[in-house]
Amino acid sequence: MNILNPTIKLDKMRTLKFTISGWKKMAKEINLPPERPERLGYYIKETKSRFESLRFLTWGALLHEDENLTLEKTGELLKKYCRSPLKILALIKALDDAGIILKANCEKTKDLLGLDDDEKS
Repeated sequence: MNILNPTIKLDKMRTLKFTISGWKKMAKEINLPPERPERLGYYIKETKSRFESLRFLTWGALLHEDENLTLEKTGELLKKYCRSPLKILALIKALDDAGIILKANCEKTKDLLGLDDDEKS
């Protein structure tokens, strides 16, 4: 798996990528202000079902490929194609890599804008 383009095999090879529009859609789905994406982490931690968390994150990371993708369709893909523990671990790794890339891009943007640490929060 290439960390710059984390992929996972579902119905086809899918690239996982968190985009600004994807984050906004995720925030809207759980009634969070889109300008506070860090609050999505609290939602993930509070979700009782690990499958629900994986479904939510996978959905958000696939929105760049298909903006009409639904949580339900994402759940169907995961149930059908991620039946083994190894496939679930591969999905978690790909999601983690996609999140690392998003964080790095946010930090790079803040640096380009000349924001100091107080303004980055």
